[in-house]
Amino acid sequence: MNSRTVRAAWFPLFVTTFLGSSPVGAATDLPEVANIGATFSNHRGALSPSGDYLAYIAYSTVLIKDVSSLPNGSSFPVVNSLTPNHNQEIFALDWSPAGIVAVGNRASITYIPTNGTNPAAWSIQNAAQNINYGSTDFTGVKIIDGSQAIIGGKSVTGTTDPLLFRWNFNVWQEMMRYNTLGVLNPTGRVLGIDYDPGTSTFVAAGDSGTGPAKLATWSLTSGNYSCMSTGSSQDDNIRGVAFDGSSAVTTGSPGGSSYLSNNLWFGACLTQMAAIGGLHSAVGYDADRLIHLADGSDLGVLATNLGIAVVRLSDGVVMATTVAGAQAVAANSNRQLVITGDGRAYSLNWRDLGGGMVGSAGIPGLTGSGWLNGGDPMFLRLEDCLPNGSAYLVLSSTRVDLSVKCGLLIPGLELVIPLTIGSAGELQISTTSPPGIAPGATVFLQAWLPDPQGPCGFAASNGIEAVAQ
Repeated sequence: MNSRTVRAAWFPLFVTTFLGSSPVGAATDLPEVANIGATFSNHRGALSPSGDYLAYIAYSTVLIKDVSSLPNGSSFPVVNSLTPNHNQEIFALDWSPAGIVAVGNRASITYIPTNGTNPAAWSIQNAAQNINYGSTDFTGVKIIDGSQAIIGGKSVTGTTDPLLFRWNFNVWQEMMRYNTLGVLNPTGRVLGIDYDPGTSTFVAAGDSGTGPAKLATWSLTSGNYSCMSTGSSQDDNIRGVAFDGSSAVTTGSPGGSSYLSNNLWFGACLTQMAAIGGLHSAVGYDADRLIHLADGSDLGVLATNLGIAVVRLSDGVVMATTVAGAQAVAANSNRQLVITGDGRAYSLNWRDLGGGMVGSAGIPGLTGSGWLNGGDPMFLRLEDCLPNGSAYLVLSSTRVDLSVKCGLLIPGLELVIPLTIGSAGELQISTTSPPGIAPGATVFLQAWLPDPQGPCGFAASNGIEAVAQ
């Protein structure tokens, strides 16, 4: 059965359920689907490549939880607890098909192979501290292939430049030291590292040391840096970074202020383009690895002191938020799932498609949430509309991107539902997902609104896409 047939089979059920809904109070933008009972330390945590297991830090121990029953499970047992013999505090970890690499206090490195299907049998292969690096702390790590990782940290004893090197965790030795002198700030730490295999380059960033935070890219093989950019304020700190070869997203704090922000960096030399308000401590990924802007999937997930936010990276617009506390994000690309630092899992299977058209109150914003599993809650929110006006919600199982009324109609015209906007210029709808929706089935939605201030007498919301999980 092809995808079009699958969609056609469940779409009438979706329509029937939606028509039976009614406006309600405030909806949660990112519905909580589970409390897995894990608290990350040092804003770090990682999901296995399959998404079935979660690794997180408890001081000097790496704990492995089974989260394979997400999104609908209720039991998430700890299946392994691994403490290296150096017993040093772990500051960061990464997980790839090769296994887990954890780094931390007093130049400690730990390698945990995760081969085999029984996580209870996994064990530490190598663990050591103070290997040729004095008393420095390792604060960031990114695995780049089946045997190597980029590791960053504080200044090595006797020097002032931040430490950045490539480590082979199979043969347990350094492969290359990268020159950070004059690139990153003296006395700073490398906290954020990400790698793009397509260009064989990685980006590293950290806290300010003696000046504004700096963000730079290095060639994996030559050891030379190819691009460097500087933050706008003294005492900047960059805690996390995501990189796709040409664009980067960083999280951190400018100017040492209690009001932190996330920064977006674009272009070959990573020019700072935008800042998103909030207290951000980590950056996560969506199903398309966060920042593949060229194909239009430009949503990012940020952990904040208040919770998590889904951000449209092209312009910094926050598309969805939740107020649960968070210090980290781990995102499962298979299920489009976000796990925050307080051990709660949220749905992330709704995607903003852009395409809005300005009206009296700006461009109307349409957001949705819910797993689209049978009987699960589902929410829609339409805001920034002409108060007390009307709207037409267009739903379809196909996307057409048709030029209409000076704007772009994103869904096909399979169903048009008239709605009434409230006095605050917004509308919220709650309903339940119908049974029988196959995973991967898709629905497209967009609102069109008569508006005298809009082009051709209409305003239009952004389009959104929902994928059943």
